[in-house]
Amino acid sequence: MKKLSQNAFFLTITALFCISHAWAQGSSQTQQPGYIGLPCVTTDKGYVVHFTAYQPAAGTMEKEKEKEGEVRSAFQRFCHDLPIAGVTYITIDLVDKYTRNRLVALRIVEVEAGEEPDSITEVRTLIDVPEKKYRTGLVETQVTFDQKGLYAAILTIGGEELTIPVRVGIEKEIPLARRISNIVLGVLILSILGYVLYHFRLQILAKIKNKKA
Repeated sequence: MKKLSQNAFFLTITALFCISHAWAQGSSQTQQPGYIGLPCVTTDKGYVVHFTAYQPAAGTMEKEKEKEGEVRSAFQRFCHDLPIAGVTYITIDLVDKYTRNRLVALRIVEVEAGEEPDSITEVRTLIDVPEKKYRTGLVETQVTFDQKGLYAAILTIGGEELTIPVRVGIEKEIPLARRISNIVLGVLILSILGYVLYHFRLQILAKIKNKKA
């Protein structure tokens, strides 16, 4: 029985290792050294920005009254995938301090996939914020996404464009590696249970046979 438990343990460890490796492969993202692990960070053309979108939190659409009688809504923070269309508050933190002395313009546009891989085509402009210098490094604006779809926040810094993708109301697709790992995990668990039960049954039958002998 002890040997059986050891075999089951090693099979379980092997299964967990395979699954964790597959999840790591499926969730890996390319990030600039020094910013690994930071959510909502976009790096492009040598610039680093932190993008955050705020929308009303689920179940808190009703207003909360403050002591002074004012009202405010509870908001939830998101990165590039927004759950619903509607009013959204955008903040973009210019991480590189030298960009704070440069002219920065912002456009938020609806886009569609272009003909070439990883290319996009602008459909319409939702807002267009004229260029200015942001001494504090914080760009703030408000936009209303009137329908689900693909959008982009396009920053123009010193004449160079930095595109930040935004998905509104689109369910995030589970990476293929994770979907496969879930199936493999289920098969491995069933196999381990079957292995344990089968050998346990053999041991019971062997004990019964020995008693009869």
